[in-house]
Amino acid sequence: MAVGVQVWSQTPANNATADSNINFAEGQAPSSVNDSCRSLMASVARWNNDNKGTLVTSGTSAAFTVVTNQVESALTAGFTIAVQFHISNDASATLTADGLTAKPLRVYPGVALAGSEMGGGSVHKFTYSTTGTGEWIRQSPPAFTIIKNSLSGDVSLSNIANYFDGPSAAQGTTGLWYVSGTVTCLDTAGAAQFHGKLWDGITVVDSAAISSNGGSAPICLSLSGTISNPAANMRISVKDVTAATGLIKFNLTGNSLDSSVTAVRIG
Repeated sequence: MAVGVQVWSQTPANNATADSNINFAEGQAPSSVNDSCRSLMASVARWNNDNKGTLVTSGTSAAFTVVTNQVESALTAGFTIAVQFHISNDASATLTADGLTAKPLRVYPGVALAGSEMGGGSVHKFTYSTTGTGEWIRQSPPAFTIIKNSLSGDVSLSNIANYFDGPSAAQGTTGLWYVSGTVTCLDTAGAAQFHGKLWDGITVVDSAAISSNGGSAPICLSLSGTISNPAANMRISVKDVTAATGLIKFNLTGNSLDSSVTAVRIG
């Protein structure tokens, strides 16, 4: 049977046999009380050692293993452990505790990992949940996942009817994301109007139109919005609706960051 703090009851009478390591049965011999108290202290110490971050995983980035001090014989809802990862996780990572069934690691319940949420050497605390087929859900507030990318070269807006992709972020296709970005545009021939949209190739989350005031006069377009489970990379796409001589510039300032997009996972 399961043992340890996680199976103790808030109803005192139920604790007589709740934990096989501790004897507090009615009518127990006086000589057994001191042993029971010592067992109680030992159980709390084992729980403490499982939750202070000194357990270290073994296995692979896809299949982590750990041996607890409580040495569970069954996975129990609410069982908590704090582990130090020996290597970073991949997107399909599972955790096997005490040789029991491997269960997926989660930052958000029911949502697959993107990979590298738990870096090698980092310590994270998990609660076992029986939702679905069982999963280890990270307790600590999720660290923000931030994906940023900038253009590495100018993009030619060579057709007034078409949008051309500017900077994009490879954020994956799960989770709730806040995305923002800025593109620097100009038309080498004269004043021009530019249309821009922030999207995943299917869903547009923000759009705007701006106009430059002369040939080779730069103007910036900034867009932002939120999206859940994007279909593909988030990107800012632009078209010059005036002439086929427009550009999205990547390095007009000399900083190579003139057209960039950033995606931040918020849920």
